[in-house]
Amino acid sequence: MRFAETFSGPGGPAIAAVTLDTPVPISGLQFTVQPVGRNGGGGPSSHAMLISVINNLQSTGFTISSGSPDQDKKTTVLLFHSGGDSLNPDDQIPLLDLVYAIDENAPHHLIIDLNIENVVLSAPNSQPIAHQLQSGFLQIGKPGDLAGGTLSAGDGQVNIIDIVKAVQFVLGVIPTPNDPFAFFLADANEDGNLNVLDIVFMVRSFLDNNQPTVKTVAAAAPVEPVVIGLSALQSLDDGQIVLPVSIDADGAVAAFQATTTFNAAQITIGTPRLTGHAER
Repeated sequence: MRFAETFSGPGGPAIAAVTLDTPVPISGLQFTVQPVGRNGGGGPSSHAMLISVINNLQSTGFTISSGSPDQDKKTTVLLFHSGGDSLNPDDQIPLLDLVYAIDENAPHHLIIDLNIENVVLSAPNSQPIAHQLQSGFLQIGKPGDLAGGTLSAGDGQVNIIDIVKAVQFVLGVIPTPNDPFAFFLADANEDGNLNVLDIVFMVRSFLDNNQPTVKTVAAAAPVEPVVIGLSALQSLDDGQIVLPVSIDADGAVAAFQATTTFNAAQITIGTPRLTGHAER
């Protein structure tokens, strides 16, 4: 049975998936889970509270029952089939999701281990099944907070240093993070990709947080599909040849990203220039 490694920002929900690999039928299971601060002496964490358990097997007839967290934040969870049926042997069976509320003041890079105890798996004949356990944890960080701090890995704020690092990621100046938590921080809009959308999200976040007396109102986004066009080559007075790129949109476009391919043996690419409305 596996408990996932889960990332979340302060104040947000953290959803820890629980999956099962089993070579034999399973009719029920139980366990007790407790959020424990990794660097807090092993006691229950004050920064995470279990608020819900999502049943991913409801459509197959399985029922979940869970108690309220006790004074040590321990919660017992039961999963069983009300009709006496069982799970067929399979890998990566999605059992349930543990939903935690994260304290808004949780420290950046905080790790909260999920301490799992009293695990019992039942066969259809009500006999216990031997098992192995892979515990998970919750790690806290603010998406978009990529730089600063003592380790240059985030300081709890999104500012121009973080935006510059995000640009370097997107342009390939520095490699895309392989570490899952570092990728979570870089993926500012949390869509699973690193691109110009994350940069725009970070810029808006930075501006909104640093203009408390000014209410910024975003312009209306385009309704119709945006058309990106390439015009005919033009020759400048200094002898350079430029290829104009235009955007035709019926609303505001905050950013644009594209990858070009060319024959480097015949063409040297200079620095792009903004023209027209893009210069404003």
